[in-house]
Amino acid sequence: MTSFSITFRASHFDTLISHLVREDRCERAAYILCSKNIIKSDPWDLTPHEKLLSYEVIPVANEEVITSSPSQITWRTDSFVQALKKAHKNNLIVAIAHSHPLGPCAFSNVDDDNEPDLVHLAINRNGPGTKLASILFSSDSRVIGRVWNSPNDQKP
Repeated sequence: MTSFSITFRASHFDTLISHLVREDRCERAAYILCSKNIIKSDPWDLTPHEKLLSYEVIPVANEEVITSSPSQITWRTDSFVQALKKAHKNNLIVAIAHSHPLGPCAFSNVDDDNEPDLVHLAINRNGPGTKLASILFSSDSRVIGRVWNSPNDQKP
């Protein structure tokens, strides 16, 4: 089974924290365009590994946000489609980042229900084999993530 990891440039991580974790404690979102390195056999465990490397951070603008509260965020998908277009043109992967400012540092049922629709949109826009990463930031700067290979297949 392929494992996944993501590495952020320090400036990208700082941008994400300042955008996603704010004093008003409302959820925020951003896109991270990532390059991908495929390791056929990790030297430590001899399994395949895909390493995502942050290439560009695109905060979801306030004008795109429909609702934002301490427990949810919704935004228009126009900016997501633009991020997919840019990723496809530059052979990058889109990661959606959002915050859970009140915790927990775990994907919610809402995340589980909505992300497959975004994966479906990504595959329709960029073609079969398109992956979508999802990254979650908590208010104490903890980060977790998962990669969607299809609307029914995600890996931590």
